[in-house]
Amino acid sequence: TRARIWELQAFLKASYISGNEKLFNNLVKSFQQRISNLIEKDILTGINDIRSKSISSFPLEMNLIDLKKSSGGLNDIEYVAHYYLLSAAKLDSKLIGESIPQILSHLSTQSKQKKVLNELADNYIFIKNLEIFNQLAFSSSSSKLSTEENKFEKLGRLMELESGASLKKKLDSVLQFNRESYSAIIRK
Repeated sequence: TRARIWELQAFLKASYISGNEKLFNNLVKSFQQRISNLIEKDILTGINDIRSKSISSFPLEMNLIDLKKSSGGLNDIEYVAHYYLLSAAKLDSKLIGESIPQILSHLSTQSKQKKVLNELADNYIFIKNLEIFNQLAFSSSSSKLSTEENKFEKLGRLMELESGASLKKKLDSVLQFNRESYSAIIRK
């Protein structure tokens, strides 16, 4: 009963692979009971706290965009998915361990926010693909993207876009949409 919101968010990523399946299922039942007692205000506060710590823990670096931790990045989309799961009246245990796009797509079938959730799922895939192409193209293991024009040009081609400028425009639009969605859904 003392697990903090970020610990509950971490369990949402758990999936059964091998071992004692009965034990895993018991953990899932216990988890479901725990989150059924959560108060929305505590969920919102917990997610906003972990987000602000994540954003402030890494200084802004010139000419770099952190695709995970920047406002509007992958983490913001995960926070939205986790908010919906933790605040659900009854959590569908099949969603524990699923990918963020799968979770959002599933949630969109049960929400008034269908268009927003589907677009967030698409944006997650776009940013994740960009992160992978960036790592492959520049032999990096980081989620940080250089804003150098020549690197954007190369990534634009890899992402099958017209140019680096097209990629920059699309990325700016995606991050803005994600920021606005986060702010509208996870109120302070």
